Amino acid sequence: MTDEERAARDEIFSHLSKLTGNEAIDVSKEVYELCLAKNYQLALEKLKKYDKTLGGIGIYKSEGKKLPGIYRAFAYVELPFRSENAEEDSRDIIEAACGYLEALIKRISRLSFIEKIRESYKEGLPLGNLLYKVKEMLPLEIFNDMIWLNKKVYVFAKHKYDFGDDEDNIPEHYFELDEAVAVYLIARVLGREIEKIGKKTQDELLQYP
Repeated sequence: MTDEERAARDEIFSHLSKLTGNEAIDVSKEVYELCLAKNYQLALEKLKKYDKTLGGIGIYKSEGKKLPGIYRAFAYVELPFRSENAEEDSRDIIEAACGYLEALIKRISRLSFIEKIRESYKEGLPLGNLLYKVKEMLPLEIFNDMIWLNKKVYVFAKHKYDFGDDEDNIPEHYFELDEAVAVYLIARVLGREIEKIGKKTQDELLQYP
């Protein structure tokens, strides 16, 4: 048990609605239902169609190939749909979506200390630490959304692996697929806004490392 509780379903969808509107919630749930019906291709097509409306770079750009630079993490959002086990890999989808934001924060930082870390770090700083390092460059609302996403979602998806003993004992940190899709869409919108704030252009963010 941790001091923090993972974000509740309603909390995740409320954040998504605030950032994108209610259509994104419908898309998240439709994608989930299609996967439960084993119609993974249509589920991915529906997700990509909506993803494209968000602008920027997302999985709709992948065309079955890994995207370069910080967007490479999106391959691991798409992979569970192509592997036809998306409903079982919600944690991995969340970890990948938030991993993109973590890479983005490292890359756009104007702080020389973080720039040095980007060039030479081995273990790196976790997202929560990085956010406080760059707090002054982020609008307060974006910063608060990022802190919430890290503490109430990403930490649970990344570090909590006990999935319970049976179907009647599902741990509090387990996420359903519609929640994972919602988190991906939240990450896309936050990432799009943070990219506008940072000095780096999309062309630069597409480059390795």
